Amino acid sequence: ARDHFPFPPRGASAMWSERVPVPSCFAEDYQLGSQVGSGTMAVVKRALRRSDGLKVAVKCVRSDDEEILHFARAEYDIMRSCRHHAIVSVDALYSSATHVWIVMEFCEDGDLLNYCRRKGPFEKMQELSLFRQLLEAVDYLHRKRIVHRDLKPTNCLLKESARYLKVTDFNSARIVGQGIGSSAMLTDRGTRAWSAPELLLSSHWNERVDIWTCGMIFYFMVCGDVPFNVEEPAVTELFAAKKLPEVDWSDFETPARELAQECLAVDWHDRPPAMLLLRKALFDWSEEEAAEGWLGSFPTRLKKGFPQPVIPLNGGRERALSEPRSAGPGQYQGQPELSQQTKTDKHCN
Repeated sequence: ARDHFPFPPRGASAMWSERVPVPSCFAEDYQLGSQVGSGTMAVVKRALRRSDGLKVAVKCVRSDDEEILHFARAEYDIMRSCRHHAIVSVDALYSSATHVWIVMEFCEDGDLLNYCRRKGPFEKMQELSLFRQLLEAVDYLHRKRIVHRDLKPTNCLLKESARYLKVTDFNSARIVGQGIGSSAMLTDRGTRAWSAPELLLSSHWNERVDIWTCGMIFYFMVCGDVPFNVEEPAVTELFAAKKLPEVDWSDFETPARELAQECLAVDWHDRPPAMLLLRKALFDWSEEEAAEGWLGSFPTRLKKGFPQPVIPLNGGRERALSEPRSAGPGQYQGQPELSQQTKTDKHCN
C-alpha cells in the first residue's frame, strides 16, 4: 500500500477536550450528547432538538480571540445561505463572549476519511455517485460566488450508509466580488496537503482551487490514498514548472482517469469549472443502469438542466465566478432536513 500522506492518526485526541460549557439558552432548545469530532479550537458533539427529537450535530468553538469567533459566525452565515442536498444545513447559532455553538445537520456515517479507513475504497458506482454529489455542491457554491478553500475527506460527511455526501466546515470559505479580476485572490487558507499548486506557491488563485481538491478527493475515493505528497520538495518544483508529478493510475479506468486528470491540471486555467465536469458521459447513467448497480433509486441528472458555460472575461483565459442562478429543470436540489425549522441566532450571557 502506498504511504504518501501523513493522515491524522486513528483516534487522535482533541487539542482541548474538557467539558463543553452549555449555556442555558442552548440547553432550553437542545440536549447535548457525546463527542463525534474535534480540532484545535472546536469540538463537535451529538445533540437532540427538544422540540421534535431530531438528531443534530453541534460545533462548539472556544477562543478568547474575537477574530476566531468572527470566522465561526461567518461560517454559520455562509452555511445558512446555502440550500443544497450536498451541503450540510444549519439550524441555529448561539454565541457568548468566548464561545460560538453552531447547530447543524447530523451525518451518521462520519467523514469520508474515516469511512474509507473502516470500509476500504468505494465500489465504482458508489464513488461516482459521491463524486458527482461533491461536484454538484462545488458548482452550487461557485454560482453563489463562494469558494470553500478547504475541501478534503474530513470535510465530506456521509449519510444513509454512505449513499449521500455532504460538504461541511466553511471556516475557510470566502465570498468573492464581481467584475474583472475580482476572483483572483492572494490570501491563502485551508490544509496544505490538499492545496492546489497556486496556493502552495503563493500565487494568485481563484475558485478553481476547489476543483483541484475535488480531483484529490476523487483519487482518494478510488485508491484510499493521495496521488503524491505535496510536502516533498520535488513535487513543488514540478508544480513551479507547471508539471504534474508521476501518479499511479492503475486503479482507474480510462474515463475516470481522464476526469481526475482534468481536475488535477497544475495550471488552474486548464481546470474546467464544475458545471462542465458534471456533463461528462461518466455521470450520464440510465435508470436501468442505476437500478442494476449500487445506486438503486438515486435520482439521475438530465443534461438539459445544465446552464451555459461561463464566458471568458476580456477575451482572456481567466474566468470569474458565475452569477448565482436558480436550479434548472432536471437539477436535483433536495431540501435538507433542518429547513423545516426557523433558524435562530441567539446571544447567550
